[in-house]
Amino acid sequence: MSNSHEAFSQRLKNSLLPVQLVATWLQQKLALVKINPTQLSPDTESRYEYTDEGDIEIRLRVEVKQSSLPFTSAEDYKYDMIMVDEAYKINKVPKLQLWGYVILNKQQTHCVLVKAETRYLWESEEKKDRQKNRWGTFVMCPKEQGEFYNFNPNMRPDKEGAN
Repeated sequence: MSNSHEAFSQRLKNSLLPVQLVATWLQQKLALVKINPTQLSPDTESRYEYTDEGDIEIRLRVEVKQSSLPFTSAEDYKYDMIMVDEAYKINKVPKLQLWGYVILNKQQTHCVLVKAETRYLWESEEKKDRQKNRWGTFVMCPKEQGEFYNFNPNMRPDKEGAN
């Protein structure tokens, strides 16, 4: 082994503890994580075959909600604000772990995607939950921040011939 490979090998070994420390910190404070395996190449020439996929991966969470509204787009969504979820449910999810909410229309043919990156625009509002017949604090997102999509009916697992 060359000196440069030995030096790299030592630096790689020295990086294992900091990766472990950061992963532990992220798990305690912010998100679910996966530490990717680290493999050392036997020599400098084969180093590109041993490149890793990054040190740590953060698992992201997508929440799925069913709406009672029959929307197909932003144009026919009848409110200015999208009801995302109850505040206590959102607040218990670590900030870096939440990717967003997918809210299906009543017919399950369209959805609105509310990404967590729009969180700085979200507002809390006291509202009555008609399904549970109680008041609660709900998080609302401006409609123009939602991304509206339609589903391909062939993707539905409950339809005959679906893939």
